[in-house]
Amino acid sequence: MAGHKGGQHGRPQYAPKRDSARRDAVGAGPGPTMRAMRDESLLPRPAEFKTRADGRGGLIKVTLVGEPHDGHALYIDELDLPPEIWTTPAGMAFEWWPPGVKDVMDRAAVGSDPTAPPVHYMLRIPEETGEPQYISDAKAR
Repeated sequence: MAGHKGGQHGRPQYAPKRDSARRDAVGAGPGPTMRAMRDESLLPRPAEFKTRADGRGGLIKVTLVGEPHDGHALYIDELDLPPEIWTTPAGMAFEWWPPGVKDVMDRAAVGSDPTAPPVHYMLRIPEETGEPQYISDAKAR
C-alpha cells in the first residue's frame, strides 16, 4: 500500500495508551479526566474502619469541618485521637500534626510561615451521631 505507515506485516501502529488512573492521581498531563484532589475517590482509604466512636478503640474515620480542608477524612485509632490538630494551609500539600509535635512544626517551614499559618482544628464528637469531627477555628466562630 503506497503511503501506508503500518507496523510489522502491514498492521497499523498505535501509540501506547497512557495510564489515565495514574495521570488522575498524580496530576501528570492535561486531560478531561483530571480531578481535583478533593475528590475522595483519589485518596487512600483503609479497607476497614468505623464511623462512630464507641470507646473501644479501632480505626475510625474523622472528618475535617471548615476550610481549607472541609470534608477531608483522617483515619486514626479511636483511642489515639488527639484533642486538637493543626494542618497545612490552603494551597499546600495536606499534612496534619498533633499537639505533641506542634513545637517542632512551629519551627519548620510549613508551620512557621506568618503569611500562611497552620490551620487549627478541635475534636468534637456529637452525642447524636457519635461521628468524630475536627472543627476548624474559622468554622467554630
